[in-house]
Amino acid sequence: MKRLSSSEAVWPAIKKTWDELFDAFQWSKYAKLCSVAVLAEGIVVCYRFSVRNELTSELSVPDLRTVWDSPYIPLVIWAALSAIILLGFGYYTIIRLRFVLFHLLVFRPIEFRAGWELHGKTALRMFFACGLSWLVVFACIGIEAIVMAIGGVTLFTVRAADGGLDPGILLLMYLIAFLTGIALLVLVAVVRIILHDFILPHMALDHVGFWGAWSKFRKIFSAEKETFFWYMVLRILLSVIPWAIVATVATAVGYLLIWALSGSATGYDFLLGGTEDFRDYVRSALDVSFVLFGLATGVLLNFVLGGPLAVWTRNFALLYYAGRYSRLGDAMSMSSSSGKLASH
Repeated sequence: MKRLSSSEAVWPAIKKTWDELFDAFQWSKYAKLCSVAVLAEGIVVCYRFSVRNELTSELSVPDLRTVWDSPYIPLVIWAALSAIILLGFGYYTIIRLRFVLFHLLVFRPIEFRAGWELHGKTALRMFFACGLSWLVVFACIGIEAIVMAIGGVTLFTVRAADGGLDPGILLLMYLIAFLTGIALLVLVAVVRIILHDFILPHMALDHVGFWGAWSKFRKIFSAEKETFFWYMVLRILLSVIPWAIVATVATAVGYLLIWALSGSATGYDFLLGGTEDFRDYVRSALDVSFVLFGLATGVLLNFVLGGPLAVWTRNFALLYYAGRYSRLGDAMSMSSSSGKLASH
């Protein structure tokens, strides 16, 4: 497959996304790809929807000193452990969906199930690798927080000649905090790009573990360090700018609908409020239905607007790396030249 630079891969990715989603449009295919892509890429379009409620609560804030004496502590611990397990399972599901999206875009199978069943063990390996990688990143963030805390203590103990705070040290602390914050954000983005764009294809196609995939990627990376650097720069920009555009479009499209829903809900709440008969139940049911309708609208906006963006983002990464990783390039060329969906 032709080796493309990061800028050259933008337009082919748009064309590939258009062909997959809108050429000979099929609703089932669109729904399948967009649903998996939105969850795998983590694209979320947010908006605000609220229903005014004047109800007051008489619940008191518990004394934190008595928490450990509460008979419900075992239940709280069990709930916390359950939440951690559910979060871990959810993250594993997202990683597995990333392999499914990779399988759908590279091999173009008809069934979603093929990619899900094929990459179960590989996704579990990636799950542990991602967990270890993010622990390292969080350790870096913790070290940065400790350094900033020490700097903050130093800032308030070191005084100028007049006894006040030294403005030079204050400015230096702000500058260090800003630069380290930017560096940590870039670190998070680079780790995510390496894991998702480069390590995952090797694990999926070569059926190797994380370190085997890392070794294969390093050989490719060492031959084109500068090219990969500019790819990561453009990849980060393309992860931010389209999100901002989609959020703006979602706000413009959904503003009137959300405003109408909020206004209607508030109006019904005002008209039916202050009663103690059957209308209280009607008011509560209306409030719940409006909130659910608003949530459904948000899900629809994510699906319609975020889906094509997520598919394009993944196609961009695949087309760039396919010219450097021959097995990926051969698989994409074969599925593209066949002109029809085929299972792996």
